Amino acid sequence: MNRLALTIPILLLVAATNGVPIQAGSWSVRTDITDLQMPGAPPMLAKLFAKRPQTWKGCVSQADAAKGPPLGTFARAGCTVTQTLSAKGVFTSHAVCPQPDGGTGTTDVSGTYTPTTFDAVARSVQTGKHPMTMSLKLTGQRTGGC
Repeated sequence: MNRLALTIPILLLVAATNGVPIQAGSWSVRTDITDLQMPGAPPMLAKLFAKRPQTWKGCVSQADAAKGPPLGTFARAGCTVTQTLSAKGVFTSHAVCPQPDGGTGTTDVSGTYTPTTFDAVARSVQTGKHPMTMSLKLTGQRTGGC
């Protein structure tokens, strides 16, 4: 479970962008694991994680809204994150984060957004003592004011 807990924060980030902003306010973001490969782990563990969607709810400030879709929370210290937006409502994000065991977590996200919603897919690869590969589907929706 710690391997998953280390990878999810990589995906849940708000990064500097340059495009059409989303609306500030309260947002809900759901993350569904669509595939999880954990070499050496019991197959039942991967199935258990895949059946448990995670939801992040939080307030997105005006300053953060200008940065793009709220993929959850801020990237951990030490991560290198790039995100691009286009005026046509398309975004991509790439994050590289050092892992506590000396490995690296790399996550790529791509999706579409409007001022009040977004849909994305992500692939995360973690190296080190606990390697794994994970594919996810993310959906976000503005739910009101903060």
